[in-house]
Amino acid sequence: MGLIPDDFQTLLPKQAETHKYDGPLYWLFCYNPMDASVTITHNEDRPRAEAVTHEDIAPEVVHPGRINGFAYKIQGGFRITDDRSRKIEDPFITSQVTKALKKEETSK
Repeated sequence: MGLIPDDFQTLLPKQAETHKYDGPLYWLFCYNPMDASVTITHNEDRPRAEAVTHEDIAPEVVHPGRINGFAYKIQGGFRITDDRSRKIEDPFITSQVTKALKKEETSK
């Protein structure tokens, strides 16, 4: 087994991002529909016994429309899902979560 032949290499996707992502594997977020705020965190540097849950990151959000979810870094952006790993279809919510994630990344 050696190199991939050139004719097959042309069929493979090209890498768009040249830098390696060094952030957490996944982010936890809580979307508050009352004021459209997003609280985010991750468990990357915490011991397993001290890992936080969605309820821990925003206990003040008691609205029944609260959305808990996860965000995973993928090529070109983030995969944003709810806490049952279903895609969040609402573009406003995904934009709010993406803004919060980008703000968190730049503050590192």
